[in-house]
Amino acid sequence: MDRFPPLVSTDWLADNMTNPDVLVFDATQYLPNEPWDGRREYQAAHIPGAAFWDHNSVSDTDTDLPTMVPPLLRMMTATAAMGIGPGKRVVFYDQRHVTGAARGWWLLGLFGFDDVAILDGGFAKWQAEGRPVDSGVQNYAPTSPYSFKLRPERLRRAGDVLANLTTGDELLLDARLAGRYAGTDPEPRKTMRVGHIPHSLNMPYADLLNENGTLRDGASLRAQFDALGAGADRAVIASCGSGLTATIITLARVVAGLPQGAVYDGSWAEWGGHPELPIVAPAPALQQSAV
Repeated sequence: MDRFPPLVSTDWLADNMTNPDVLVFDATQYLPNEPWDGRREYQAAHIPGAAFWDHNSVSDTDTDLPTMVPPLLRMMTATAAMGIGPGKRVVFYDQRHVTGAARGWWLLGLFGFDDVAILDGGFAKWQAEGRPVDSGVQNYAPTSPYSFKLRPERLRRAGDVLANLTTGDELLLDARLAGRYAGTDPEPRKTMRVGHIPHSLNMPYADLLNENGTLRDGASLRAQFDALGAGADRAVIASCGSGLTATIITLARVVAGLPQGAVYDGSWAEWGGHPELPIVAPAPALQQSAV
């Protein structure tokens, strides 16, 4: 079986969605300050046959940080219960853009599962094309666990990022929108400080997408990385608010033909919540005006 590309089209999915080896998951994850619930929206309308990918079920339960990489045994158990095993192909989609889908794609790849792709344009494009939708709940039959193996080179912790402030070996790209990066917009998690990690550069995830939610073409994405000095010869760490939109940067790098780089899993949810970790913050007057 040929390895999946990182993206598949709505035409491809329409032609392959009844293949028993293809598993489709709605991986939508909304922020705490957003008035929607991914599971509820999935139950109301989803691609026929698709199951819901609960990010919490494949996250570390021994931390209060959101959606962190789980231990190997939890990853094996949770994914087997969802039907993900040997010989299966996984397609993720998102209800609005690509955030949750990119996280699912990255997480499976982190654990050595490469037969995984993202529906380019997600559910919005699927609906805009007048394709069929379903409601209710779909679950795949449990299967034998996949023999996952962590790829640690794709993952960074707070200690790694802190050490990198001294070495500068890797370039940190922050996927949050410009106002959050600058600290002029409030954080959705009220316990977080505002600002960004020193020496990081802003690469808002929205700038990597077309207006219809599809990913920009490889040449355009490569030009964006080159403009930030994050080309093929530069090691990169992607960061964001809670480790989700950072994975859009890693996805974009793969589509651009660049090394994927690593993700700082704790991202701003961790860094911004620890006052001993250094940040670049706006002047107090700006912080007050943003709230």
